[in-house]
Amino acid sequence: TPWRVPMHSHDDFVEIVFVCKGRGTVLSHRERIDTDMGDVWVYNQDVLHEECSDTDFPLSLINISLRGQFVDGLPRNHILPKG
Repeated sequence: TPWRVPMHSHDDFVEIVFVCKGRGTVLSHRERIDTDMGDVWVYNQDVLHEECSDTDFPLSLINISLRGQFVDGLPRNHILPKG
């Protein structure tokens, strides 16, 4: 079944998503990106994002949320630099 997660962000964790199968689109940083099996999405804390599954090939995902992770030079709950 296709699905859509409306625009949202997380104020207390970084989110890592692995695409197990299916197709869809991700909207983040005002950019729409097509996504497919094997892709990995990383959303730092407070990053607005939206996910939408394809109608014919619904997305199946593994979602990991991490709190309190630190990378030198980056804010709390950030594992990638901005952009």
